[in-house]
Amino acid sequence: MFSPVQLILATAVLYNLVLVGLILWKTHANQVGRNFSWYILGNAAWQACIVFMQPAFGEATTLWLVRATFFCAIFFCSSWMLFCAEFPQTSPRFLTAARVMIVLSLPWFFLCWTPWIIPDGITFMDGWVKATSGPLVLPFTAWIQGWTLAGAIHLFYKTKTLRGMDRLQVRYILLGFVGLFIIGSFINLILPAISQSTRYSFYGPLASLFITTTTTYAIVRYRLMDIRIVLRAGIVYSVTIGTLSLLFALLVPVLDTFMQAHFTLPSRTGSFIIAFIIALAFQPLRRYVQQLVDHRFFKSVYDYRHALREAGSALASAHERELLVETLVSALARTLRPRTIAVYLPDNSEELTQISLTGFWPEAPGAIIPTDPVLRYITVTDEVLVADELLRQPAPAHAYGTHLKGWRADVAIPLLAGPQVCGLVLLGEKLSGDVYTADDLGLLRILGKQAAIALINARHFDEMVLLNEYHERLLNTMQDGVLAVDPQGRVLTCNPAAAAITGVPVADALGGPLDALGLGALPTPASGAATLETTLRARAGAVVPVLVTVTPFWRRWETAPCYLLVVRDLSELRALEREKLQAERFSSMGAMAASLAHEIKNPLVPIQTFAHLLPTQYDDAEFREAFSQTVVREVERITRLVGQLLDLVRNPTADRAPVDLDAVVTQLLGLLAPECARVGIRVHRTTAGGLPPLVGDAGQLYQALLNVLTNAVQAMPDGGELWVTLGGDARTVRVRIQDSGPGVAPELVGRIFEPLYTTKTGGHGLGLALTYQFVKAHGGELRAECPPEGGLAMTLLLPASTEAETEAVCT
Repeated sequence: MFSPVQLILATAVLYNLVLVGLILWKTHANQVGRNFSWYILGNAAWQACIVFMQPAFGEATTLWLVRATFFCAIFFCSSWMLFCAEFPQTSPRFLTAARVMIVLSLPWFFLCWTPWIIPDGITFMDGWVKATSGPLVLPFTAWIQGWTLAGAIHLFYKTKTLRGMDRLQVRYILLGFVGLFIIGSFINLILPAISQSTRYSFYGPLASLFITTTTTYAIVRYRLMDIRIVLRAGIVYSVTIGTLSLLFALLVPVLDTFMQAHFTLPSRTGSFIIAFIIALAFQPLRRYVQQLVDHRFFKSVYDYRHALREAGSALASAHERELLVETLVSALARTLRPRTIAVYLPDNSEELTQISLTGFWPEAPGAIIPTDPVLRYITVTDEVLVADELLRQPAPAHAYGTHLKGWRADVAIPLLAGPQVCGLVLLGEKLSGDVYTADDLGLLRILGKQAAIALINARHFDEMVLLNEYHERLLNTMQDGVLAVDPQGRVLTCNPAAAAITGVPVADALGGPLDALGLGALPTPASGAATLETTLRARAGAVVPVLVTVTPFWRRWETAPCYLLVVRDLSELRALEREKLQAERFSSMGAMAASLAHEIKNPLVPIQTFAHLLPTQYDDAEFREAFSQTVVREVERITRLVGQLLDLVRNPTADRAPVDLDAVVTQLLGLLAPECARVGIRVHRTTAGGLPPLVGDAGQLYQALLNVLTNAVQAMPDGGELWVTLGGDARTVRVRIQDSGPGVAPELVGRIFEPLYTTKTGGHGLGLALTYQFVKAHGGELRAECPPEGGLAMTLLLPASTEAETEAVCT
């Protein structure tokens, strides 16, 4: 019958065999994997020999099993030496020494089966094997102890040159070996040599559980020999609870025997007390073991989830780059506790500049250029790079790992948002010396993505703030008023210039109706821009001439358009135009004075002649009649000339009222009809649709059109064609008058509006100048051109009035 210890060892043997198969499968039976598998297999064989040391198998078989334990020890130590020489990197000199030691150990493989180690004749005492030690047990023990200890010392010295995961893997291998070496060697080698008995060797294989435990932990947590196994928490909990249940089951008979031996209790009462004690102890012990498992195997999962929520929330709320970097560094330092952290972000150039550095890290680069191999590789792969893993891979990954090690960096975290490089984070080793596990890398990958998105959002936020500040400064410095109106006619934007033009403060204008600003009806174009010259009634009551440009725009959540209004105050422009006209009049007064003297002198000549003849011919009635008519005619001519000159020089004042231009043209053509009929002029009048409304001085417009029509009629003394065309659009009223007369030379067209300049015999050169002044006073334009078919065409362009302007004039 197997004892509880043998049952535990049998379970350990089966587990070790599974572990050997797993290592050979995952390492593809490479040299290091084979050596470690033989190391574990020797341990399992040693345990199996102890399990089958049963009286039922007889003394001969048991003797063979006892001697086999020494054979397993030699095999175990040989595999251990080869493993220490080749893990994690091969040490050629020690590998040679290990092979020499194995050759020198070959005699022990044969001596362990002889009485020199274990003499013949073993006995069983209370189920335990009792064997006598041979004369070579002590030399064998010294040989094995020195041999295995040399391998452990060599592996220990390797840890001084190792970093990261390799160092931790070696530490756990050494931890398992030390537990086995101290306890196993004492029970199975030292104690039998001293007591000359193997009675206690039965407990020695329990020390091999150190190797099993540390190897399993190193594989699961630190990927020993690149073996990747993911254990779910439920599986680990189930195994843990099952192990506890097995231990309690083994403890029940021991406690029952103890209760029966020391207390006089009925069997059922003792069993009840034992069951009650186990029930009380099981739950607290289960919780403690589960917490221990969480701490050792799954600590990063649960802690990192909480850290990820905190870091994600903090990164999402950070809108400034400096605060975002501080938040990221704080999350990394609090969660992973690396010794050093360096953060690199793009600057104005293409380089990544070091923005933050935590810890003493002189090897960290100050900037990373775009052609850096690690940066280019990390941009392509978009993966968190671990230097230790890269070093175990072939080129070119090995070169990237060497590059990171040159920076003394263990991990490189890309901050990528699609193809855009937002930054790079380098981490040094952990303060605890622990490696970066798969959970760590998963956390870093998610944090890197969140940080990249947060950096882009922060940059967009900064750009939006700068853009808003720029727009605000632009609106505040503009001299034109800017208004934005929503589809319901509410004011969304109003700059100080618009407030000054309308007389409505910005605070009062925002959110209020557009009509409250005194603009009245405006065009609402479906696309493009519409410009309208109109008047605005300010809050103080003043009428302000303005030029309004209306442009539609759409907000993405609305189908109806909003409108952007640019309002330009024309008051100063109109004042400048008046000053310009006045200046032009004064600047031409010199030439006008000379021309005026000439024009006045001409009628004075006949008056002077008649005055000289008056004393001698006074009695001549016919002479007196001629003298009287000549003086009156020439004085009237001078009076008319002076009157026109005064009209030209005088600043015209317009008595503004609605003007029916079609009726004015009809009246003028009726006035000139007899003269046209007399000389044979055919008049062609055309009105293109309804004329837009016009506000102006009817007398000035009448005189302006009369001057142009009179010149056209006088240019055709032998008859001809006269075309009068009226038309316009929403912004302009147009009158075109064209004759078929001789016209004007092209080089002289630009001078016909100059005062006292004329190409007509008997003309004074004031009619068209006065017409030009009247049209300009109305904000219009007078154009002259020579058509290809001959003659002269004069076009009057007058601004049409808005409904609001017409109503304002009428009221």
